[in-house]
Amino acid sequence: MPNSIITDAGRALLVRALKEGLTVTIDRMIFADVPGLDPAVTPGGAQPMPPADQIKMNAAIDHAGIDDKNPDTIIYSKILTATDGNWYLNWIGLYSSQHETLIAVCVVPRHYKFKTDGFQAGNTLYKNFAIQYANASTLTGITIPAEKWQYNFDDRYAFKGHDHAGKYEPLGAVNTHNSAADPHPGKFDAAGTATAAVNTHNSAASPHPGKFEAAGAVNTHNSAADPHPGKFDAAGTATAAVNTHNSAASPHPGKFEAAGAVAAHNSAAAPHPGKFDAAGAATSAVNTHNSAASPHPGKFEAAGAVAAHNSAADAHPDLRGRLDAIADHVVEVWTAADGSAWYRKYSSGWVEQGGTLPTGTTIVLTVTFPIQFANADYTILKSFSIHNDGEGGGGSIIYNQAGFYTKTATSARTSMTNLMDAAFWIAFGRAAQQGGSDGGSGGTQ
Repeated sequence: MPNSIITDAGRALLVRALKEGLTVTIDRMIFADVPGLDPAVTPGGAQPMPPADQIKMNAAIDHAGIDDKNPDTIIYSKILTATDGNWYLNWIGLYSSQHETLIAVCVVPRHYKFKTDGFQAGNTLYKNFAIQYANASTLTGITIPAEKWQYNFDDRYAFKGHDHAGKYEPLGAVNTHNSAADPHPGKFDAAGTATAAVNTHNSAASPHPGKFEAAGAVNTHNSAADPHPGKFDAAGTATAAVNTHNSAASPHPGKFEAAGAVAAHNSAAAPHPGKFDAAGAATSAVNTHNSAASPHPGKFEAAGAVAAHNSAADAHPDLRGRLDAIADHVVEVWTAADGSAWYRKYSSGWVEQGGTLPTGTTIVLTVTFPIQFANADYTILKSFSIHNDGEGGGGSIIYNQAGFYTKTATSARTSMTNLMDAAFWIAFGRAAQQGGSDGGSGGTQ
């Protein structure tokens, strides 16, 4: 159901302006918090201006432009900056100061506009109000096209020119085909019958001549007394050539050593004469080498040098300076089992941590940190998206802001609304000296 209307007074003014050739200037956007409004119910045409105590802001419109695809649609834009607030709003009106007339009204889900307070950055809201009526450009004098950031036309025109002509059969065509007595005429025989060609093929004595042996041919072959005549000897016998080969004194001359040659070699007193000394002896060169005070000069440290180095009180006097010169690095990482919180701690004591925030309800909650900061001098940010079907074509808007107050070394407080689809927090600063995780959570009321 639409939640915006042109008021009866606005409609009457536009009709009069069209008849008399007047220009209607819409120059103000009004924001109010009206009790009891249902954003799913279309406001009435006799919509009055809210009482003064319900009006939170009456501001000049920042931009106005025409829809370049539909000149009968005008888009009015107003930016609520981080310095505006603190108040709720659920009612937006377009007003003509020239004619002192409320032109149009839009009812939206109630949401909070808060302003910057100290280190808490306020939220920034972009409000677009599109109205459509005949000869809108002429009546308002607006000829400049709306900027792309003012209004997203994609959803509005996505289905224009949408056509499936020639891509689908008419509804019921498949059922008609399947229930036909002969859906493929000339291509198939009736169930249980076969064409003459198939019957002739299947009843032939040799339907595939030259491609298969006659039935039983393999059994006849395998049971023959001599299926391969002249190629094999009778079972248990061997040809004379095989017998001659196997009984030869050297059936593979030049390819193997004589039997026992390896054993004779291994049992010889000096199997490699002139190449090795007798067991337990060594050549004079080896003895001279092994008995030298420094057999490998310049290649090894003196005996005990490593032990002396390792036991020295200051074996690497510049090691501390080298370690200090190494870039800051992660020394500890933790993530909650359910993924709702995490932190990374660095060698310098710096810590980064974050987690999820509950959505779907309007509350003020406390975020408890998984790891304690040294003090309240840290930075904490909140990121969330808001789904708003009531303004400029719908969709989600993502916000990034400070949004926290009552900061301590162990926690911080923030406000949540039921409009948020998803929300996260991240904080970074110097950790407390003891470190460690206390299992911080996404937030408590």
